[in-house]
Amino acid sequence: MQFTTNGLIVMEKNIGELDRLVTILTEEGLIRAFVRGAKSLKSKNLVATQLLAYSRLLLYKGRDKYIVNEADLIEMFFDLRNDITKLSLAQYFCELIIAVNPQLTESKDILRLILNGLYFLSKDKIQENLLKSIVEMRMMSICGYMPNIVGCIKCGTYEKREMNFFPEKGVICCLECSEGVSGNKIKINNSILSAIRHTIYSEFKKLFCFTISDNNIKKYNKLSEYYVKIKTERDLKTLDFYHKIYMS
Repeated sequence: MQFTTNGLIVMEKNIGELDRLVTILTEEGLIRAFVRGAKSLKSKNLVATQLLAYSRLLLYKGRDKYIVNEADLIEMFFDLRNDITKLSLAQYFCELIIAVNPQLTESKDILRLILNGLYFLSKDKIQENLLKSIVEMRMMSICGYMPNIVGCIKCGTYEKREMNFFPEKGVICCLECSEGVSGNKIKINNSILSAIRHTIYSEFKKLFCFTISDNNIKKYNKLSEYYVKIKTERDLKTLDFYHKIYMS
């Protein structure tokens, strides 16, 4: 059976001298497929099946595997390949998709999020660390890990000057109610709380349309990264590499 779909290559692995195994993020979910002869310089699928390529793919579904018969490039995000820091962050986004939900299905929202994230990253539209937090928290929310931050989990208070976020439970508490809640807590101010709420609750067209101070971006970045680590229970190699590059 053959079918055509648009997909973003989020992982690639060389098989032998010429073949390639790719993981493709499509609206229908993650698909793993072989690309025969993809590494040959004469292959018409060479560029369109590379990591971070967004392509129109003609796939053949066999008994136990998919094969890419044809691949036509739609977007390559060339600007990312000229900046090692941006490229490493883009690779982290790709690994995060697989880590959060390796059996991902019905992934239209995830694909839209990542494509927009890669575009904004490549064009310097948003401060890099803020973009990272937006992608992290929105992706976690889409994949079933949305925190409950409507109000204090105990008294229902919507907003105070400072509140505590409990990443393991994914809830917030006002400072007065926090003593009776177990687990690690992160103190956040109104600006960070508003940023998180906007990230996980806003319409997609408004998702990237906000900013906060540099200091609050740093705090938000640490919070979102820790939340990802707690929920995925994994240390992602691409994130470690990104930090090494970013700090160098």
